[in-house]
Amino acid sequence: FFFALWGNPWRMPSASASRSQSSSAHNASNRQPQPPSGSTPKPPASKKKSDLKKKKAKKTKKRGPVINTSHCKYDVAREIAVELGWEEDPDEDGEQGNFNVFWTDTSVLLARAGRLKNHQRINHFPSMHIICRKNHLANTLGKMRRIFPKYFCFFPRTWNLKAQLNDFRKYLQTPRAQSKTFIFKPNAGCQGKGITITRKPLDHGAEEMDDVVVQEYLSNPLLIEGKKFDMRVYVLVTSVRHLSVHIYNEGLVRLCTENYVKPSGKNLDSQCVHLTNYSVNKNSEKFTVSMEADTADVGSKRDFAFLNKWLAAQGADVRKIWSRIESLIVKTLIAGLPELTQMYNSCFPVTNAGFTCYEVLGFDVILDENFRAWLLEVNHSPSFNTDTPLDYRIKKGLLTETLQMLQVSYDDRFKEKNREREAFQARLEGRRTDLRLAEADLKVAAIERMMGEDRIAHNYRRICPEPTKADLYQEFLVAAFQLNTVATTLGVERAREYARELIGKGRYGPPKPKVPPPEAPSAET
Repeated sequence: FFFALWGNPWRMPSASASRSQSSSAHNASNRQPQPPSGSTPKPPASKKKSDLKKKKAKKTKKRGPVINTSHCKYDVAREIAVELGWEEDPDEDGEQGNFNVFWTDTSVLLARAGRLKNHQRINHFPSMHIICRKNHLANTLGKMRRIFPKYFCFFPRTWNLKAQLNDFRKYLQTPRAQSKTFIFKPNAGCQGKGITITRKPLDHGAEEMDDVVVQEYLSNPLLIEGKKFDMRVYVLVTSVRHLSVHIYNEGLVRLCTENYVKPSGKNLDSQCVHLTNYSVNKNSEKFTVSMEADTADVGSKRDFAFLNKWLAAQGADVRKIWSRIESLIVKTLIAGLPELTQMYNSCFPVTNAGFTCYEVLGFDVILDENFRAWLLEVNHSPSFNTDTPLDYRIKKGLLTETLQMLQVSYDDRFKEKNREREAFQARLEGRRTDLRLAEADLKVAAIERMMGEDRIAHNYRRICPEPTKADLYQEFLVAAFQLNTVATTLGVERAREYARELIGKGRYGPPKPKVPPPEAPSAET
């Protein structure tokens, strides 16, 4: 049965059979395989692999960052996100936390900020009101002015009537105050609402005004074509834990629609003479704007390129003017930095990189007839309306570069999950020291991120850290922190003395990160 089924394995084949088998095997090896009739030939293996790679690339197309603009009223922000290839988060309030960037037009609550993860970004800092509310700004800069009167004299004298009414009365009795004009501003006001100009503030009911500040009116402003103007300077703050500040090269020059005359009893109510607010002057019959985005040398709104050329034609040192503007911006932020840092640290752990919050601020600056820069106020939510071609060009470029400098990607969430997983594993294994990043590692990471910002920046330029002014800024920083921490226990006068002692001994605060110095701005910027 075995032989019948399988044959005899010990039987040797004949010579002729072996020859026929070898020749058929040789022919089979040399013969190319033929496809069956009616079928198409198969493609080569290399082409198959390339097609598979293309299909895989299509399936694994890189996704852009996710932005939530549910609390943003400006369509230009959504337009920019689409152009950058970002995705819109459909979650109305962002409660699911699927976003990389959350953009809101209002100030951020501590509860919302505290829920953010390390890879997420939000466009406001907690407690930015310390420099954006007029009464807080006056108090914050007033404290620093008492210690450094030479360096903090860029803000007109301002009194918070709720707390400084008696001081204001005393000032009115001095000879200097007799020739002054004063302007009343609501603490949280904007767009010129509630502003009043007067020569006799006490007769105007100053004693009954609690929620306002009174400020010396700058009566000798620099004029363009006979009209008063101010500058809206856009500033990007990317960190307060590692103070990182950029100024935008483009901005708006806002002119009044009526020729300026010095304040007197007859013209104090003429808002289009004394107030440069766009919301005030746009209703005037004389308000004009250029309909060409690149032509900004006429009308009631112009750009910084025009202003720089005009200042140079007047014989002004354009570089010096911008250096002073940059300095007053940084000093204002330093004055409010203690509270900003304290609130940030209360929301985020020490392992946070320090760049979760960012903010675009609008600094309103005015020049006097001696080309000296004065700070009027700071806006924490400057308008991004694009009513004119000039607004559209400047604000779109500003927001585009702002989002790019955040350095976010869709994969950041997965990196954060891996980091959390490693931290959890460290806790399980009892490696408590691994839960905190070393201070040196945080500084290195901050420097790398700031260098990344500088590589991306095109129209932004860094003004802090500033190597040439680092020591001076550090003295201001020490004084600001000391005033904030010991004034409540030692009293303001003792706090000033204590700050001076520390500065005199060279006890500077946290080490400043070193970054490559930016190129000096040209006369055009």
